[in-house]
Amino acid sequence: MHAIVTSPQTPGRLIVVDLPPPQAAPGVAVIRVRASSINRGETRLIPGRPNAWAPGQDVAGIVEHAAPDGGPARGTRVVGLADGGSWSELVAVPVERLAALPDAVSDAVAATLPVAGLTALRAVRALGDIIGRNVLVTGVRGASGNIAAQLARAAGADVTGLARSPFVFEGIRIVTSLADADRFDGIIDTAGGEVLAGVLGHLTPHAKAVTFAGSSPAPIGLGTFAGVPGTLEALYVYRSPGRFDDDLATLARFVADGRLAPHIDRTIPIADVNDGLAALGAGGIDGKIVLVRS
Repeated sequence: MHAIVTSPQTPGRLIVVDLPPPQAAPGVAVIRVRASSINRGETRLIPGRPNAWAPGQDVAGIVEHAAPDGGPARGTRVVGLADGGSWSELVAVPVERLAALPDAVSDAVAATLPVAGLTALRAVRALGDIIGRNVLVTGVRGASGNIAAQLARAAGADVTGLARSPFVFEGIRIVTSLADADRFDGIIDTAGGEVLAGVLGHLTPHAKAVTFAGSSPAPIGLGTFAGVPGTLEALYVYRSPGRFDDDLATLARFVADGRLAPHIDRTIPIADVNDGLAALGAGGIDGKIVLVRS
């Protein structure tokens, strides 16, 4: 099969090579990839793994070889979360990380859901009851922030999105800075760093903030909460509770019934993944860059 891997000769760059296809095994199915997407975590991993490592976590495609002990049958359209390799033609994925796709959900949209969608869904759940509550989402133009804002709204919250520049987001109040009087019953942080430190002072008493931004350390101390007692939880999606297949099915169902519409900034051929990585690194991306295979 054609596989996209990091090149030992040019670290940080990706090349196409021929590799033996993966094999199905107990609890593991082989998926023919139709679409994937780029996550910022992958952009940080690629330069540090130069020795023929195959990146790619998000996958939408068709079961090529079913797991011998159950899971989606051969020919089923699925969405899944791989441990790597989803930018290649075929990828092995544990069945507990796969969910069947409704006909109404396209491969491109499905490919936005695994990393960003699972993270956003579990961040919203971590806030607890948010019906009628004021919830802030930082980095709302990004893939996970975009989905988190929609899920929080669907859960009954009044949602404010913090962004670097104004834009229209139906049903969401968008701001580029917070006023002194702004207070929130829950915060979902996708930005980290100074942004996270700044918004923590806007919690209502005993409210909660959930962050999954790991790239920028936040200067946080007792004074950060401005005298208001609150809770800060760090979320790492791979170690959060709950089955991935169930949550992927939930996200796909929300897309199918119109409660969730992940934003796709652009769709490009998987063969042009290096161009997609460059675009993401340059900034200004709204939502996801989706990689498709013809």
